[in-house]
Amino acid sequence: MVVLGMLAEEPLHPYGMRQRASERAYDRMPSIRTSSLYDTVGRLAEAGLVRADEITRDGNRPERTPYAITVAGQESLVSWVEATLADDTDADGLPAGLAFMYSIGRDRVIAILRGRAGRLSAALNGDEAELARSADSGAAPIFLSEHHYLLARRRAELDWVAGFVASLETGELGWPE
Repeated sequence: MVVLGMLAEEPLHPYGMRQRASERAYDRMPSIRTSSLYDTVGRLAEAGLVRADEITRDGNRPERTPYAITVAGQESLVSWVEATLADDTDADGLPAGLAFMYSIGRDRVIAILRGRAGRLSAALNGDEAELARSADSGAAPIFLSEHHYLLARRRAELDWVAGFVASLETGELGWPE
């Protein structure tokens, strides 16, 4: 999806994709390997999600084939971003969805993240009640440590998402044109 996300902005050749991934630190996100960009672009082209444009050459540099996203690729990207932003069970996947959220528009991002925050809040309330019942039933606190950790992580995610949505709503955080 990283390739589709970059091509949603503008056509690029694989070397340009690698440079952009490095500039934006996409290569530091979990499960993203820029070393296989050429293979990925080939697979996406075979699947009809990207298409090769006219080969270009800048001065003495090697010939480069820029690729553009297709309508099918754009649809695939939008579906993936929406699903990733909405999936409140996968906190580790959220950064990837955020990286390409511009592909679905500001208002849609706000709506999806509000829904995520609502589900996180409800889950937190339920988990906190369950943890209190366990403690009240005599469970030694040491045996509840992992639950306290998970609650703290969810609270942090909820706080971040709520603050992010507020920043988008107020315009404090600008949106690309």
